[in-house]
Amino acid sequence: MSDDAHIDPHSKGIAAEMEALHQLEGEAYWKQLKSISERKEFKLVEKDIFSAAGQTDPDYPRLLDVAKKAVAQGYQVYILPNPKTIRSADLILQRKGFYRMYDVKTIYSGGSISSRLLESANQTDRVILSIKARVNPRFLANNLKFYFENIDKAKEVLVFKGGKVIVVSRATALSKGFQVRFRKAYIK
Repeated sequence: MSDDAHIDPHSKGIAAEMEALHQLEGEAYWKQLKSISERKEFKLVEKDIFSAAGQTDPDYPRLLDVAKKAVAQGYQVYILPNPKTIRSADLILQRKGFYRMYDVKTIYSGGSISSRLLESANQTDRVILSIKARVNPRFLANNLKFYFENIDKAKEVLVFKGGKVIVVSRATALSKGFQVRFRKAYIK
């Protein structure tokens, strides 16, 4: 993609900037994410958490909970608005100048993991699983592996469990012995 595809942040609304992400790749994509995070719609909520989403949005408390956990892991977090006109992710995480966009899926029951991961496929290539239920680590590892085997563009899943995060990349999930290593990390 050329740099012409980069939208001037002052000429379009945040929804248009978010929609443009679906056509961008590489440096143009990362510039667009940074541009979105610099928009005036983002207001400081608390240290290192900025939000352009309304606090009346039904997803806001869930997203704020995940944002707090991400800040504890060293990220700066931008909670995105939910434009009803496009499928969009929930958060931009920034650390050391790297911007990444994530869809947040909160897991309230073990049986929903695979379908929740697959829902993210059209929104972004990175997912945060916020685990709120007792989940069998073997089952979770198998679901993560299945997700990466079936979604070619999937790059990363962050598994938030309690106060810790387990980072699962495509290469990690598809490597030999992943399930055993994941289970050990999850149980720790």
